[in-house]
Amino acid sequence: MSKPARIASPAMSDPPGSRPLRTYLIRLALLGLVPLAVFAAVALYIAAQVHRNELARSTLDLSRAVASAVQAEQDGTMSALASLSRSPELLNGDVPGFYRHARRLMEVQFEWSAITLTDAQGRVLFWTSMPLGEQPDTPNEPASVRAVLQTGRPALGPAIRNAQGEPSYAVRYPVVQDGRLRYVLSAVITPERLLRMLQRQRVPSDWVIAILDPQLRVFARSRGQEQYALREATPALRRLLSTGKREGSGIAAAQEGSAVVTGFSRTPDSNWLVAVGAPTTPLAQAFTPTLALYVAGVLVSLMICAGLALRTARRVSEDIREVAQAATGLGQGQPVAIVPSRIAEVERLGAALRDASGKLQTAQAAQGEALTQAEEAGRAKDAFLAMLGHELRNPLAPMVSAMDLLDLRADPASARERAILRRQMDHLRRLVDDLLDVARIARGLVEIAREPVDLAAELRAAVEDLREAHALGPDHLRWHSALAQAWIVGDAQRLVQVFSNLIANALRHGGERPVTVSLSQQAGMFRIAVEDEGDGMNAGTLAHVFEPFYQSPASPAERRGGLGLGLAIVRSIVEAHGGRVLAHSEGLGQGSCFEVLLWPSQDHVHQAQDPVAASD
Repeated sequence: MSKPARIASPAMSDPPGSRPLRTYLIRLALLGLVPLAVFAAVALYIAAQVHRNELARSTLDLSRAVASAVQAEQDGTMSALASLSRSPELLNGDVPGFYRHARRLMEVQFEWSAITLTDAQGRVLFWTSMPLGEQPDTPNEPASVRAVLQTGRPALGPAIRNAQGEPSYAVRYPVVQDGRLRYVLSAVITPERLLRMLQRQRVPSDWVIAILDPQLRVFARSRGQEQYALREATPALRRLLSTGKREGSGIAAAQEGSAVVTGFSRTPDSNWLVAVGAPTTPLAQAFTPTLALYVAGVLVSLMICAGLALRTARRVSEDIREVAQAATGLGQGQPVAIVPSRIAEVERLGAALRDASGKLQTAQAAQGEALTQAEEAGRAKDAFLAMLGHELRNPLAPMVSAMDLLDLRADPASARERAILRRQMDHLRRLVDDLLDVARIARGLVEIAREPVDLAAELRAAVEDLREAHALGPDHLRWHSALAQAWIVGDAQRLVQVFSNLIANALRHGGERPVTVSLSQQAGMFRIAVEDEGDGMNAGTLAHVFEPFYQSPASPAERRGGLGLGLAIVRSIVEAHGGRVLAHSEGLGQGSCFEVLLWPSQDHVHQAQDPVAASD
């Protein structure tokens, strides 16, 4: 037994749509990693949302507390004005005396910039920041004064700049005596007290707290008071407040332009607004390292998974390559060797290939032995046929000579017997010649001459000889040629043998019906066709008609004589000339057609290109 060898597998192109194993393994790794990455991203997003919500809740809680403090300050101012309105000077209508009392009160109210007194017609009676009698007739902000006079209820003025250019707002209190509204007592408030209250709030330094009047102008601000006092609220804050809620949170923009998480609350009575803003930058800064760590983790995980997938794919691919090489060697009939694999499925496949290889070696050995025996039997058969032919020819020669002598005597009494003997000896001679030809063909001893041959002339002569030998007329054995000449390079004697065998076969199977022999040119080749209208052939006969010793079971003539060698000899001679022979039939009783296709001689091609039809 030959030694197992590693077989190099031939290069094969991948079919369309196929992908390497590593591609599928990487996809599998990604399918396992992507859900984890998505889960981590969702968790990170939820954590960021929770942190932002906590920040929003903190700003909202602080805004509520500051709003309560602002309301308390305003209520305290109202209480102070209510107490002041009950002073004896004001009750007795002593305006100068009440003016002096109000100025003394201003010495302890540091957050008040002035106290004003307005009569029921809205005229200013005094302004503590000015000498008595030198005050203007109308208040700086008359709308809130008119509101008190019309409603009889306290009111707050909007944030404006006072005479000293400072932000301020007026707290208006109605003074009612004997059931009539006699005066409007006002305190002009500066933001110092509110600013001190804002500074006391323990918030991060980058947070900002702003107190805005009902018209959304900044009155007090924990950062940038000088720069942003009395500025309008930013459009982003206005959009956040457009819902109409008295408190809430969301993302807005500070006066500096930065985005802030904003919580807002309005005072219960005065509708002033407190907004607390916490910048989003620290939120982003807090989560940036986490996000970077997450992205780095995902990338590292992807690289690790891809590396493991590639390593696994390489290992599996090597095992599969080993199995593929073994399968290739198995297909070439060679023993194979497969390295054991750590992959169970590949190992089972390898074991199956090893088992198949063993069985193939056993089958090949049996096949080789059978082939050797068949070759020996074939050689013995060929030797037997050659010996049989020679042994039959030896007694045949003197018998033919004796018949020739008897024919020379021309005895009328034995004429019939001599004709029978002559016919049978001719038949026996043809059988012997066929046996010898087959034997020579099988042993490769047939020599084909290479000389110019005119197929038209040879076919015409063969047809005429057979007409004379069988006493046939032109209507029974027809001849037609589309070519005047048809030159090839070949063996004239062997080609005549081909044509004679085919025509004799057609006459034998055609009965009394016509046989047509034709010569034409088709697809650059000469076509010789022999057609009969006789027995015909079925598909089974067509498949074996050129095999040696094959005889059609539907042919009575073949059963009466012949060895079934004529068509086998025809095929061998035609193929020795580089041509082809074909058989056609529509079925039993439909006749048959045998075609011989031969290449023309290059030296005589021009003669075949100028045909002259000939028939008889």
